[in-house]
Amino acid sequence: MNRARIAAAVLGISALLLLATSTALPETEAAWTTGERGTGSFTGAVVQAPGTLSCSGGGSALLAVPNLTFSWAAPATPANAAVITEYRWTLMQGTTTTASGTTAPGTRSVSLAGNGYAFGNHTFSVMAASGNWVSAPGPTGTYIKTNNLISLIQTASCTIP
Repeated sequence: MNRARIAAAVLGISALLLLATSTALPETEAAWTTGERGTGSFTGAVVQAPGTLSCSGGGSALLAVPNLTFSWAAPATPANAAVITEYRWTLMQGTTTTASGTTAPGTRSVSLAGNGYAFGNHTFSVMAASGNWVSAPGPTGTYIKTNNLISLIQTASCTIP
């Protein structure tokens, strides 16, 4: 056990001596520094939110939920607007996403069949996207699915505030 302590002490002293005798590298100027400078300008683009939202379809059906379609207007395109590459939409019931998807920039509507959605109120929202950049949400709408007559007749309707 004494030999282990002696070996550790010798090793520690050797490390201290090595640190004490090492020399620091002298400071030098970097070879790439220069007195030149550059200037430039850039303009940020804005992803505009979709415009007016509308809905159509719905009604009642036996053993099925009728289709309902949400449509929106393309956003305004001021000089600094980014090019829209897609629209991203979501249908939420409370804080749970019921459905979501994307559409091509020329497609400005989504049809919802409703059979896979829970009964109750769902909020529909849509945003415009330009690559990874996304607009603020556009106007929202409410999709309502109800059940009547012992689950035989289902109804779909929508409202736009």
